[in-house]
Amino acid sequence: MIGWKDLLPRTRSGDSTRQPMHVKWRSSDTFALATVTAAVFTDMFLYGVIVPILPYALTTRSGVAGDDAIFAYMADRLSSRRTPLLVGLVALAGGTVMLCVGNSVTLLVIGRILQGASAADVWAVGLALLNDTVGSKRIGHAFGYIGLGMSAANLLSPLLGGVVYEHAGYIAAYFIPFALIGVDIVFRLLLIERRDTPQRMVSDNNPNLDSDHATSKPCGMTTPTTIDISDCHRPNQAIQESLARSPPVPTRRERSGMYGMLYMLTSKHILVALAGNLIGGLLFSAFDAVLPLFVSESFEWKSTNAGLVFLPLVLPSALGPLIGKTVDRYGSKWVVTAGFITFAAFVIPLRAVTENTLGHKVLLCALLTGIGCSIPLMLPPLMADVAKSLTIEEERDPDRYGSVGPYSRGFALLNMFYSCGNILGPVIAGLVKELAGWKVETLAMGIVALVTAPLMAALVGGNLL
Repeated sequence: MIGWKDLLPRTRSGDSTRQPMHVKWRSSDTFALATVTAAVFTDMFLYGVIVPILPYALTTRSGVAGDDAIFAYMADRLSSRRTPLLVGLVALAGGTVMLCVGNSVTLLVIGRILQGASAADVWAVGLALLNDTVGSKRIGHAFGYIGLGMSAANLLSPLLGGVVYEHAGYIAAYFIPFALIGVDIVFRLLLIERRDTPQRMVSDNNPNLDSDHATSKPCGMTTPTTIDISDCHRPNQAIQESLARSPPVPTRRERSGMYGMLYMLTSKHILVALAGNLIGGLLFSAFDAVLPLFVSESFEWKSTNAGLVFLPLVLPSALGPLIGKTVDRYGSKWVVTAGFITFAAFVIPLRAVTENTLGHKVLLCALLTGIGCSIPLMLPPLMADVAKSLTIEEERDPDRYGSVGPYSRGFALLNMFYSCGNILGPVIAGLVKELAGWKVETLAMGIVALVTAPLMAALVGGNLL
């Protein structure tokens, strides 16, 4: 008889003759991508769904008017990525329960902290697991789907949260988050890491993201008796040349733990990609913060209409997987550069939207669509560039970051930089809008993007021609 334990992955020291059920599709690229995308969507959705109802929680239920590094270190110390992913899910569920039933500021703050810890887990460990599975040659394509999940969650979460709260109440607004957590639990429990699965179990009939993978191997994965590094997916020559000029490798004691994480910042390409993510996070979070205020003041739109105005920003993210394939083939350099130029080209003309007329509303939506096209050109390719640079770092000295590689700590840095941008963006945007107005706000964002574009062209990895 088949029991529930047959669904769970076996440990490396377990019985090798009895494998869990459906090991092929559960260890496939497609299922790993679906699991991480679902985790990112759930994380972003639960973060955003509370936004329209948190003021109510603070006023009527409370009586008042560095997690990334921890999870990354744990993931790179453990032999399994799946374990910290499950720990993060527990933190997410616990934090959501506290937000749902909490009637004090303390509980609400603790709940939000637990949600932040879960986000750190998803970005540090989930992206590392995805990179382990699909390999650096196809990570851009995979990150295109991740970006699509991020955009969809950012659009749907505040919109659905506000509508459900308005019509069904505070507690009912958490029904959707709890349902998503349930789906996320199923995905993470069913997932089998590729490293826990004998290659012969998945090589014959493995679902793929595209047909190109049928003739390729993940980096370092060969037959059990042969180690062949010639088939490893290697990033572009520009990154290799830069990393070859990096400072000397530190001592073995300094290679472990947080020292290895800090040492990544000595790589020019990793640092530039991280800085690009910070600037991208700053620009988009700043824009997201001031846009609802602008349409509310200019067009007298209510919260629902103000939420729907983000739809033109999100729809172009469907191009993410296609753009990701381009990044995998040609590198991130010119894709990212085009993204910053596109953002500037459409955000600066927003200063012309000033009147409450149909023509100006149509112009606003058209410009927002153009800005939306810049999102998949900027963020997923920069994330992919971090992954490719980390691969080169590992190939230069495999012992530097331990047996599981630098990926969890590298993606933890990615989340730290992006989160810093998300924190700074609304603060700076609010100050500029308050002191100088909407026109200066859009001009300032455009100038930042235009200044960043040539820096990305000069320093981000990719083919020059």
